[in-house]
Amino acid sequence: MMQSSPEVWKEFFETYYRDELNRIAEKTISMDGFSSIKVDFLRDLAIFREGMVAEELLEEPDIVIKHANEGIARAENIHEVSLTKSIARFFNLPISRRVLIRDLRSEHISKFVSIEGIVRKVTEVRPRIVEAAFVCGSCGKKIL
Repeated sequence: MMQSSPEVWKEFFETYYRDELNRIAEKTISMDGFSSIKVDFLRDLAIFREGMVAEELLEEPDIVIKHANEGIARAENIHEVSLTKSIARFFNLPISRRVLIRDLRSEHISKFVSIEGIVRKVTEVRPRIVEAAFVCGSCGKKIL
């Protein structure tokens, strides 16, 4: 049975990140509400609930990150502000989860990994036609 749930994450954030919750609640009042909590994987998450939630994060990141973000939204803060636009960000993953870009393979799909690198070039994202239909101007025939 999965250990991760929004309630478990609420407990985690209220136990380990109370000051951070209050800080982002204060920021939410004065700004647009978007903020994040940086979670130290090895220092905090690896010891919480005997590391079970941490292991689930590595193996099922989509579900667990969703639970973490819901946990932030449910956690109490001194300003009693809704933190629904706040997200969890994770750092300090185990060295065993560090992967070189050239070593990324299909086995890493849907797993939580850490990648280091330098961005050398940034280009604009361009749309690409996957399927198109054309209509002949003279006869009206549709061509796929």
